[in-house]
Amino acid sequence: MLSSRKQATYIYLAMGAIVISVITYAAIASQTEKPNPKTNCFKHISGKMAILIDKTDIIPIQTQTEIQNRAWDAIQEHSKMGDLISVYEITQNSLQNLQPSFQMCRPKSGDDASELTENVKNINKKFKEQFEKPLLNILSGNTGQAQNSPIAEAVSDINLSKILRDAEYGRILLFSDLMQHSSNVSTYGCKSPDDAISHFKQSRQGSSQRPTFNNTIVELHIIPRPKMSETEVACRDKFWLWFFGDMRGE
Repeated sequence: MLSSRKQATYIYLAMGAIVISVITYAAIASQTEKPNPKTNCFKHISGKMAILIDKTDIIPIQTQTEIQNRAWDAIQEHSKMGDLISVYEITQNSLQNLQPSFQMCRPKSGDDASELTENVKNINKKFKEQFEKPLLNILSGNTGQAQNSPIAEAVSDINLSKILRDAEYGRILLFSDLMQHSSNVSTYGCKSPDDAISHFKQSRQGSSQRPTFNNTIVELHIIPRPKMSETEVACRDKFWLWFFGDMRGE
């Protein structure tokens, strides 16, 4: 058996090793890159998620709640700290000026923190106040009726912008009834899906006719709308099957 003096020595050595480890960890952590204080983004962004919500028509409260829940669940499941989260509201003004209603990189939460060296409670508080709360407010907002529903143009603009460019992994969530209606093409009163596709192709002369997202998953969450004819539904479905196609932009 070890003497009391030797046991005390080993205990002191062990405690000293723990203290040195903690100091070393803190020193390394202090030297790591800090995120931009305004955007929470690091210089390199690996993952990007764009959430597009069609707000050109009134959304029932229960549907709006479902949109909020699905979007937040997707963020929780498919993003990590440092990933860019952008929310776009599609309105009749989106045809000329599509801008994000919310854009921020996902900040550190308590799940990303070390209880040994960080204040987890404070980190969780900042996460909720600076990220979760303003994001959920945008997701739960409603706008009302509009004259145009430029859904395809909004997706095309996202494709041509830097929002998802160079992402190692990307995801788009589109919440919409998918009833496209703009000066370029409309699925309302549509009698021929091929005509609708042809009109949209003509409007995109000199530009990409369809999106060419790379390393990106697109989720379509269809908002149900009453009083749609069978022909309109057929036009809508065929148009969007063509629009997303094989993602090569042909």
